[in-house]
Amino acid sequence: MSDSYSKKSANKTQRATNPRNQFSTSAEKPLIEKVPAEKRALMRNNYFWMCISGALIVLGFVLMAGKASGFDAFNPDIFSTRRIVVGPFITFLGFILMGIAIILKPSDKLIPTFRSDKKETEISEEK
Repeated sequence: MSDSYSKKSANKTQRATNPRNQFSTSAEKPLIEKVPAEKRALMRNNYFWMCISGALIVLGFVLMAGKASGFDAFNPDIFSTRRIVVGPFITFLGFILMGIAIILKPSDKLIPTFRSDKKETEISEEK
């Protein structure tokens, strides 16, 4: 009986220390560690500019949308300036801005940083 009890307790300890066990109750190391802001690949301002550029891309495609010409009727609106110049230009700007938002580091001065990205010491020094 003690032999089966020791096997059960050994199995419980193995489950608790197994890093693949997502329901681990071990207090040694959390499964998801919080990454400090300095080591993150993208910061809040990167995501902000990525959202703006995504909206520009969607706006460009919306501007290019419209009725098409068919065999029975010709629609001259397919050659409008909005559909062949403005829409593609805004979409192209959105793709360029998306690349810039992903590539630039938050420390670069081309993209303004938000107050929440600064450290608390920098904020207190500004006051």
